[in-house]
Amino acid sequence: MIECISKEENNRCEQKPIFNGYPYLMIGIKTWFFHINLLSKQNRQEHLFQIAKAQAEANKLRVFLVINENNCVYFSSGEETQILDQIPKGSTFVTGKLKLSVEQTVDEEFLLRREDFNTFFERNNKAGYFVGDPSKGGRKPTPEELAQLQGFQKNGLPKGLEICSVCGSYKGQCIDSGDYTQGLLVRVSCLCENNNLCARCGGTIYNRKINANYYNPEDRKIWHVPSFAVLFDHQCLEASIKKIKR
Repeated sequence: MIECISKEENNRCEQKPIFNGYPYLMIGIKTWFFHINLLSKQNRQEHLFQIAKAQAEANKLRVFLVINENNCVYFSSGEETQILDQIPKGSTFVTGKLKLSVEQTVDEEFLLRREDFNTFFERNNKAGYFVGDPSKGGRKPTPEELAQLQGFQKNGLPKGLEICSVCGSYKGQCIDSGDYTQGLLVRVSCLCENNNLCARCGGTIYNRKINANYYNPEDRKIWHVPSFAVLFDHQCLEASIKKIKR
């Protein structure tokens, strides 16, 4: 899904300074919103690449490996790795929510960089709130799609939706009747399609696929799962096991 931002927001991002505590990962939550993971300088470059690739494959989000001010590499699941000529800028940053596939060596130098990032975070993040995609990724249907999908099936489901034989939830595409999406063609994902995984434990980050829609039969509405669902607390499987053992 391509996320659009206003001209004013884009200008605000361009004016933002870049954190210079290299190396680190920038994980794209939205176009202007990034999760930062500091990386140990004790990693060899090939190890840094492995960490970034594992993060992109697990999270299914855009990942940028920032090695220094002149070296930034883009990773995305299913896409070719790209060398970028500049570090992406954002207007909002967060950390501590998306774990790396491996623990990093925490030495004195790492701790100093973490303090620098905390200062950077406090200086540059602004108070506010997040909103999801009001269009739910929908688009105007073609006349043929409208004729085929408008209305409901005999079982009450919107035309175009079906029950997944594996997970029992709903999938397909249909014409939405929501307040902001009335008349738009939207895609609905079942539980099987939730492939946003934690790079550390392999469990799902959230109970639904991020940036996707699901159908709730109780209120007969289609709900969107915003990208910032990654901010909700995820309990690693390994952390749960350790807690039980204690």
